[in-house]
Amino acid sequence: MTVFSKLSRPLIIVVTIAVITIVLIAIAIVLPTIFYKQPLYSTTPVTATTRVYEKKALVYDSLAREYPNERVLARIIKLLHSANYTIDLYVGENATLDPLYRLGEYDLVILRAHGGFNDNPYIPKPLGQYVFTGIYYAEAIELYGEKRVKDLEHGGYIAKGVIPKPGYSINELPKYVTLSPLFFKEMIGSMKKDAIIIYTGCYGLDNDVLANVFLDKGAYAYISFKGNVTWVFGDQVLEVLIEHIVKGEDIVDTYKTLDNEYKVDKYTDALLEIRYRRR
Repeated sequence: MTVFSKLSRPLIIVVTIAVITIVLIAIAIVLPTIFYKQPLYSTTPVTATTRVYEKKALVYDSLAREYPNERVLARIIKLLHSANYTIDLYVGENATLDPLYRLGEYDLVILRAHGGFNDNPYIPKPLGQYVFTGIYYAEAIELYGEKRVKDLEHGGYIAKGVIPKPGYSINELPKYVTLSPLFFKEMIGSMKKDAIIIYTGCYGLDNDVLANVFLDKGAYAYISFKGNVTWVFGDQVLEVLIEHIVKGEDIVDTYKTLDNEYKVDKYTDALLEIRYRRR
């Protein structure tokens, strides 16, 4: 079993402040694994549709399986409803691959997810960012069928990912399904020209591979972190960004005027950055 992490950083990083231990959204990637283009299983999102909505948002909260934050989730939903968004919400183990095939439907995509990164050219898998789903590899076999999962194992679309925990070896922890940049490049169609992607995981902008995939498909902006980010800080930034978006503010202008306290994780020095297409 092959494992990779970002070469310049340790595989597992834990920051201890006083008696509080903050586990970063850093992960290990265990290669490989994949799925077909068409969804083979569909979960039913929690969707609010009580009046006519003008825009559509995907809230993909796979992180909730390890680090739930019901307060922030409720706040985001309330804010988006106030701005006439219809919301497709997938939380924890309901955050499968299926919603991600349909990213082209959304004006706003929120990926509250763990992140991995491959910058080792000697590993025969796509370079760039890996986004964690909320399902284990074993659960994927149950949902999609073992033969199909095994047949796609070497295709480069997904990989097995481990979320490190103190006191546990990698072999003791569940293996998640993670999505490579190739998944987003080949498995989804064009995106809306004003679409915004917010990805709160680690390494989301350690290079521009994943950002360029979304922008090349027509999205307007991609915002994420460079480096290891704590999930607590990621949630703080996410909430602030949504507060500005629902006011109708341009995400690029919001980023440029954002206070530095929301651009740098004080625990890890992870940096919030943005990539966008000029209009």
